[in-house]
Amino acid sequence: MKKKIIKVIAIDLDGTLLDSRQRISAYTKKILDECRNRDIKLVIATGRNQHSARELVRGIGPVSFVSNNGSNIVDEEGKVLREREIFRSTTREIIAHSREIGKLYFFLVSPDTLLMPPTRKSLCRPLIRHLFSRQGLMEYLDNRKLVPRIRTRDIEGYIQKNPFKVQKINFIGEAFRIEELEKRIEAFNLAITRGHEWSIDINPSGVNKGEALQFLTGHWGISQDSFLAFGDGHNDLDMLRFAGTGVVMDNSSLGQLKDNADLVAPSNNEDGVARIIEKMVLRET
Repeated sequence: MKKKIIKVIAIDLDGTLLDSRQRISAYTKKILDECRNRDIKLVIATGRNQHSARELVRGIGPVSFVSNNGSNIVDEEGKVLREREIFRSTTREIIAHSREIGKLYFFLVSPDTLLMPPTRKSLCRPLIRHLFSRQGLMEYLDNRKLVPRIRTRDIEGYIQKNPFKVQKINFIGEAFRIEELEKRIEAFNLAITRGHEWSIDINPSGVNKGEALQFLTGHWGISQDSFLAFGDGHNDLDMLRFAGTGVVMDNSSLGQLKDNADLVAPSNNEDGVARIIEKMVLRET
């Protein structure tokens, strides 16, 4: 079998590159630096928006970003290669459906900002349970620090009057309410990804991390087989399927992800990404 030459490494952030305390180890930074020294392109592929992703990897040098699950693609020089948005009319209809269902909290995500209602109705019971877990608390503190946000009661009015790019909508609520919303918006043919049983990400039609990597194959003229991808969550499935080599983290609880991956890496708390890269890429190039 012909050996694959890795030219691009795409890496999810939460639960993959970041450990459970939202950090990147010195060892992992060293391995990523060595990749750049060998002209291997690094892509951070995340459901986060580009602003928070950039802040989290500030210490690892120039990288490209596939953010908001693929709605925003930016190269290592900061040039926007592609942006996709949900139409404002569609956004208003989705919000109207959520209000009819009731007790669904949501926020709209642009490349650099979150737009959300006031906080007093934001905490449903599943989210409260998540926030009291270690991972949930770290995510909450991290997001408050990293993500600029705008709060307003008139979400529809704000997006009508301001140039806010709706690249993703996140809904949080009881599982049965989330399921009802999914049924109601099925006809919009949007890309929907479950984060938890109590949350979903909504992106423009056809957008996902795998589709974004496919875009980059054409832009860079690099074959699909040359992509190595790492992930741990629902929104990583298409990316792992697309990449010539897809690697799932051992800390992932998703059997479907492990069934579709080529390799299983040690957990995010064991520098799993760096260990696989060192073994599979750096020692063999």
